[in-house]
Amino acid sequence: MSLKSTSNPYSSPSPVEPTEEEKSTSLGTVGVDFVPIIRRWERLRVFCNCILIFVVLGTTSTVVPGRLTRIEFWVPVVIGGIFSNLCFLLGPAIEAYGTWFQVWNSAFTALLFLAGLVLTVLLAILSIATL
Repeated sequence: MSLKSTSNPYSSPSPVEPTEEEKSTSLGTVGVDFVPIIRRWERLRVFCNCILIFVVLGTTSTVVPGRLTRIEFWVPVVIGGIFSNLCFLLGPAIEAYGTWFQVWNSAFTALLFLAGLVLTVLLAILSIATL
């Protein structure tokens, strides 16, 4: 933002609206609104966690029902859930960078989410089978 000088050298300069060139070159105004990206992925996170809970409880109760009552089973399951949610942060980060570099298509969001969900479900089932 540039400042407009006044005739009085002792007065505070008054702010002037930035020009279009200043707006386009400023790092603070990249032209991407990240709030909708974060909100979309947080809604997807709820859906993903619901599916994972269903898969973990369904697989465990079907394959090895005795494990549901043991604490040594739930400790790695909870740690795996936390790790899964940390990995989930890659989705909005990838979409944000793709949007910022103007190479993102809305179909990529669905593909990225589905790929991550399939990988997470497979890892959950594999983890349950090997615990």
